[in-house]
Amino acid sequence: MDEPAVGIVQRAAGRRDQGRRVFKNQILIIVGSMISVGVVLALIAYTEERAVGTEFFNAVSHSYYYGVSASGEGIGSILPFPGMFAIVISANPIIVVLCAVSFLLASLQITCNCYIGMTRVMVGMSLDRTLPSFVSKISPRFRSPAVAHWLYWAFSIPVILGYNYWGQWYQLTLGVTFACGYVFIFSTLAAALLPFRAKPLYDASPGAKYTIGGFPLVSVFGFIGFAFGITAVILFLWRLEYGLRGTVPYLVVGGVFLVCVVWYWINRAYNKSKGIDVNYAFLEVPPE
Repeated sequence: MDEPAVGIVQRAAGRRDQGRRVFKNQILIIVGSMISVGVVLALIAYTEERAVGTEFFNAVSHSYYYGVSASGEGIGSILPFPGMFAIVISANPIIVVLCAVSFLLASLQITCNCYIGMTRVMVGMSLDRTLPSFVSKISPRFRSPAVAHWLYWAFSIPVILGYNYWGQWYQLTLGVTFACGYVFIFSTLAAALLPFRAKPLYDASPGAKYTIGGFPLVSVFGFIGFAFGITAVILFLWRLEYGLRGTVPYLVVGGVFLVCVVWYWINRAYNKSKGIDVNYAFLEVPPE
């Protein structure tokens, strides 16, 4: 949850100080978890590299992503993930059990990272009238948008079946690595432009006091993130060694973009015919 949004909601309820405490807790959770995960991943990489060497990682990664194997059949099916590496390079039952438990815990992380986040997007789209209104319906029993959760669960079933029973499915979904990168370009650019595009809203937030040389701190980090992100995307698209094999994954990503744009304009025209202007969804809430 970003700081301006927290500030607006809490001030509307007459609890501005509580909003600041919530923001501080969010910062502690987000930044603290990022640092913790980074340290753990660094330790795993260091330990595994000491155990088998860099050449092993290069060979397994090359074998998986490019289908090349000089050491026997099946090696190309080993996912180049730290957990899989730990299972492959060690027969220790304790390590195998720990990795298995970690995979189970990862399912919870995926739920929090993808499932909950995406259903929130679906609810937001429903409120913006780009999805049917029933998608954002709140269940009195569960006190949550149950329809959005059920729909997302239903849509996930064919995806799960594809990963498990259709070998070519991976080729179609490799573009997800590209999608996970370019979204940050828009997010960081939005953060960088927030103090200028929504100045009254930003000035009313507690974060407005943080500056570097009189320049908003969020803009500084936003532009830095945007520069790194756009560089990564350009390299991904133009350097073959950084990108994807073949054109199918890129066509899938482009197709998703096209479908979303067409869907938005169809809904925009439909709602306009009913006298509803969806552009109001992009107007900012007054800070006071």
